[in-house]
Amino acid sequence: MRKNSYKFVLIASIFLNVLLVILSYNNHLNKQRNYASGDPSAYRTFIHGLSYFSESIGTLKAENSKSENTNILIHAKERLNLEMNSYIKFENSMASTNLESSILDDKVTMVNESMFKVLSSYVRGEYNLQQINQFKMQVDELLNNLPKSYDTKMKDDFIKTINNLSY
Repeated sequence: MRKNSYKFVLIASIFLNVLLVILSYNNHLNKQRNYASGDPSAYRTFIHGLSYFSESIGTLKAENSKSENTNILIHAKERLNLEMNSYIKFENSMASTNLESSILDDKVTMVNESMFKVLSSYVRGEYNLQQINQFKMQVDELLNNLPKSYDTKMKDDFIKTINNLSY
């Protein structure tokens, strides 16, 4: 009886180890596939976050209280940070392609730096709604020039669009 239980434990152990190796290798292949072709969900999150950020900035009004506008700006800045993390994840997933993301990097960095300046100047009491509206228009222009989604089947067209972005 003991001999049979040892055989069962041995066979079950071997089976589970083989299954673990197969699952690990499958996970590795999925990561490699995403690394070589991009992560559509990260790009979708990036675009959605940038759109939400623009909408948030658009709700700033001179008639709002300072605390309301400060909360809007802080919330928009937090959304921008999430959007930037998604952009970095997407950019890393496209590392093995011929994507020239330096222009997009510059534009995303400009948005982040501008948001920091807007938030800082607002907190100091140097509130300028026209400056914020110009900033929102720049973000909207970036959104209009970016593809709305990323599909791995259309990777070449997507890369061409991004590589042809201009300042």
